[in-house]
Amino acid sequence: MSYTTFRTFITFRMVHHMSDAFIDNVVKTASEFADSVGISSVSAQIYALLYVSPGALSLDEVSTKLHLSKSTVSQNIRILEQWDAVKSIFVKGSRKDYYEVNPNIMEIVLKKLKGGLNNRMNKASANLNEIEILVKNIEDNSKKEFYQQRMNNLRKIYQTVTTLITMLPERM
Repeated sequence: MSYTTFRTFITFRMVHHMSDAFIDNVVKTASEFADSVGISSVSAQIYALLYVSPGALSLDEVSTKLHLSKSTVSQNIRILEQWDAVKSIFVKGSRKDYYEVNPNIMEIVLKKLKGGLNNRMNKASANLNEIEILVKNIEDNSKKEFYQQRMNNLRKIYQTVTTLITMLPERM
């Protein structure tokens, strides 16, 4: 092997290794972020892999690169499709399903964040309503007044958070 061929080989291996390290770190970071905000880490890994891939990937390729079963990848791809985060594309000459990412990550995150917050706030509202009914039925007036003051504070917090959610943009 000539020096030039050897140097080209080493350069290719280094670039390939750096590329793998980049992808691995992006996938890991997406997974950790997803865990912290209550989103499926597997869905985040798949999205991240597709996001940093220059072209569409097949279900098999995603499964192999992330060391996940095809059924796990398939289930999470369906979730990502529901979020409009990925879409299936046709690749001429192939019978496999290929997927590409919606690159507007900010829109996807905002939509998912807003939806999740709204769901949590709806549950909180239902819980506050139940608690208010319990407070109304308390016979001891000093306890009842104390709890009503606390409920008023909780309602103010609820209203503030709900207002902040409505201020989140739909897209950037």
